[in-house]
Amino acid sequence: MFFYRKKDFSLLKALDLGDIQKASLLIEKKIDLDLTDKEEGETALIKSIKYKYYEIAKKLIEKKVNLNIEDKDGWTAIFWAVENNDYSIVQLLVESGADIDHRNIDGWTPLFLAVNNNNIEMTKQLLSLGADPDLVDKENKTPLIWAIQNRFTNIAKMLIPKTNLNIIDSDGNSALHYAILKEEIEIIKNLLKQGANSELKNSEGLSPKQLAEKKHINLKEL
Repeated sequence: MFFYRKKDFSLLKALDLGDIQKASLLIEKKIDLDLTDKEEGETALIKSIKYKYYEIAKKLIEKKVNLNIEDKDGWTAIFWAVENNDYSIVQLLVESGADIDHRNIDGWTPLFLAVNNNNIEMTKQLLSLGADPDLVDKENKTPLIWAIQNRFTNIAKMLIPKTNLNIIDSDGNSALHYAILKEEIEIIKNLLKQGANSELKNSEGLSPKQLAEKKHINLKEL
């Protein structure tokens, strides 16, 4: 069931009901195109991208709607474009002024979403459009740390040359700590080659070097 605040919510209702023809007509009327619904906090733009009504989304963008309004989870339109793997809409949103580094309630940017979806091509696109790989979420993790934790090796390899490798999370662990914990030898090699610090100590007082010894990994031989 959908709920709408008092005002003209006919456009939002049309999108929720899948009435594309009516939605297309309503966009041309003098109504507030930036209204949000009560339940999800979604704008017409967010709904059109979420439901994959891309022609409606393009019309709304042409109407200069606010591209950075958040829903209840802090997702803006670009998050939904990333989630739905629509490269052309992501491109259009960024070119039209959408904040590529907008943070949701977890501190994630669209880049975090692409990485955690193991979406290599979307990650590549966001980086090419200027997404900042050094931003951290509420756990102080970077997209690279998430990629390593999830064993998304190809994405991790893509991020390593672009990321500050010595950022530590809320537990004091760096990307190298996690690569060693996961025994990801190829990633460990890449991190060391790019200058990752093997002496940084986490909240337990352990450095990557010490963790490697516990895991019987000889960093000098890599």
